[in-house]
Amino acid sequence: MQAGILRRFHDVFLGVAFAVAALLTVLARPAWAEGERVIAVPELHAMTPEAGDDAALLTSALRARFHAMPSLRVVEEPVPMASPGHPDILLPQFEKSRDLHFDLVLVGNAAVLSDGRHKVTLRIWNVEKRTQLLGQQYVFSAHQGHDQEIADLVRGALVSALSQ
Repeated sequence: MQAGILRRFHDVFLGVAFAVAALLTVLARPAWAEGERVIAVPELHAMTPEAGDDAALLTSALRARFHAMPSLRVVEEPVPMASPGHPDILLPQFEKSRDLHFDLVLVGNAAVLSDGRHKVTLRIWNVEKRTQLLGQQYVFSAHQGHDQEIADLVRGALVSALSQ
């Protein structure tokens, strides 16, 4: 008799626990740490075919630097983009980015200029305010390690901008 009551109690308990867990899962927002910001870092856009390596290397270096920052959660998925008629100026679609719970969005492009120099333009947007938090442009000759140097500079500028 006692075993039957305990079994029934156990079954009811499991049913209620499952229902509560399902409800919390449906209603839950992504669980970010207190004070943590989510930055979307999609692949940089290569404006010229020769700039594909620059874009890929710099994207990887930026993600690595941002992953090392305890106040940032890096999301590597594509970001919905809008362009006001200029392919070199990319803007995040702010409503969709907010729906995806992004606080910051990095957009950028890489190109090889006619004189052989390489150019990278990066912008970090504040999704909530719909403003540019950081804008950087780098022009350099082809050499090893430029992606690491640029990633370090951008990381430093972002730390400074977020601490203000």
